[in-house]
Amino acid sequence: MGLKFIKMEALGNDYVYVDMVENRGLSIGDIRAMASLISDRHKGVGGDGVIAIDATSSSGEISIRIFNSDGSEAEMCGNGLRCVAQLAFDRVYTKGKHEFEILLKKSGRKVKAFVGDETVTIDMGEAIVGKESVID
Repeated sequence: MGLKFIKMEALGNDYVYVDMVENRGLSIGDIRAMASLISDRHKGVGGDGVIAIDATSSSGEISIRIFNSDGSEAEMCGNGLRCVAQLAFDRVYTKGKHEFEILLKKSGRKVKAFVGDETVTIDMGEAIVGKESVID
């Protein structure tokens, strides 16, 4: 079984996008396990990581999981989310809606996406600032 994917870039962030609708035989565990190999710029497709998009729920919800190039899971990437929004809109997962939400599976948060004629924007909500640290 081959892996169907698309590679997209936004402002320097390049990810490999795996549509779980097109890859029904694969699990999220499979994607996580392959993330470092897929992301390798010499032996794989190359990229900052892999973003798995799932639009298979009966509620019409679009959800994603982001895996860094080392296979660890990330919470969010604004530029990656903009590509997800465009891809979801182009594949009609939004049913023609220009404004919709994307569920970030790791955190359970939802972000608002807007796909315009020439721009894609993501409202990621208010920034969560952690404890200050000092680098010696």
